[in-house]
Amino acid sequence: MRVSRLFVAVALGAATSCLGAETKECDTTTDVDENGTKALELHTPDQLDALEGCTTLNGNIVIQSEYEGKFILNEVTDFNGDISTAGDGAPDLDLFEMRDLEGIDNIHLALAGDVHLPKLNRTRDVELIQKSESGEIDLRSLTEADNVSIKGSWSSTNFSSLKTVTMTCEFCGSEDCGISGTDKNIPYIVVDLPSLEKADYFQVVGTVKSVFLPKLEVVGYIEQTGPSTLQGLRINIEWGYEETLDFDAPNLHTLNGTLEVYGGVSSLSLGSLGKTTVGAEITTRIPLDLYSTIQTARYFRIWGELHSIYLPAMEDLGAVDLEYSPRLPCNDTLYKLWEGQSENSSFWKELNSCLNYDFPQENEKTGQTSTTITTTPTPTETATPTATTNTESTEITSSGGSARTAADNPDSTENPSPGNDARQAFSIPVTTGTGLMIMTVILASFYW
Repeated sequence: MRVSRLFVAVALGAATSCLGAETKECDTTTDVDENGTKALELHTPDQLDALEGCTTLNGNIVIQSEYEGKFILNEVTDFNGDISTAGDGAPDLDLFEMRDLEGIDNIHLALAGDVHLPKLNRTRDVELIQKSESGEIDLRSLTEADNVSIKGSWSSTNFSSLKTVTMTCEFCGSEDCGISGTDKNIPYIVVDLPSLEKADYFQVVGTVKSVFLPKLEVVGYIEQTGPSTLQGLRINIEWGYEETLDFDAPNLHTLNGTLEVYGGVSSLSLGSLGKTTVGAEITTRIPLDLYSTIQTARYFRIWGELHSIYLPAMEDLGAVDLEYSPRLPCNDTLYKLWEGQSENSSFWKELNSCLNYDFPQENEKTGQTSTTITTTPTPTETATPTATTNTESTEITSSGGSARTAADNPDSTENPSPGNDARQAFSIPVTTGTGLMIMTVILASFYW
């Protein structure tokens, strides 16, 4: 039997290709630390030359504080161990790059530069601390982790695939997740997590400009094991600057543990919550617009500045404590909250504007509302249907003690009604005569 020369050439080419793709497994060092683990103490970039060509590394790497320059190991795909910086970090480490890395146990870095890990999809803990005024993070392929901690003035972060954080997910504008005060100028960070669905504890702290969480559904889904377990949602934003935070989690339907809101938060919208066992404490330093469909809670405290509040589905919010300012005109939400407030409170007469309120006054309009579908095409986007109704929603605010309607302010993006999101149902009226005509045409065409 003759063998085609072309077949032999292809086979040899494939064999050569496979040989070129062989993996190389290496240890980070032969030295063993006090825990019996191989740990390379990295003082200079030259030490990385010994790991050139390795695709799998076993052991740890600890980058020392005097390290200067770049950390680049682009051929490594699997790292069985940890990479960390010693002490307070490596302030002269200006780039950390492992472009082919797919899996590592843990990463803890404090540096003054960018982090490029575009293929990383498996890890337990990620802690990245920026010690300069800017830096970029690229973890676009990471889908799940135990803990994600991002601290400092990161100018850009890419976590576009992150769906689940089994324990803590935190983004902080400062290195220590603290509030710096107005005497220190720290750039504001943007928190963009377009795919995140679950976390046991989620917090944003410090100089945070915006938060994007369109798919977040659950915060606090692990059974609590003790009083020290962190579980819940915490928002603690720097105040005293022009920047304030509007926080919106439109699909968050499960919240356990605590809800803590402090500082420069101007708007809080939780439009999918229902029955919870959460303990809520809201102490903002600027006027807050609060909207939520929450039904039940363990306790509910409002101690800060309040501009408006609308809780249309509330049933039993547990122990209610109200010490907000200023005094607001009463609405149904405030009436029910003051019903749960102890009359012995020192703020009872000072803030309670509901003593002579005729309850209820909201949702009195009945009858069918017509809905129209409008489209607004643009040269670069496909037209998206939007729904508008002819029903006016009333919001009670502190401005002059008067009611404002959506029709009175066409530029306003606020809509305190539960139908303010993409779940708004569309209805197109069809008259009886039109329906009969359509059915006649269909039957006639079928018959012929």
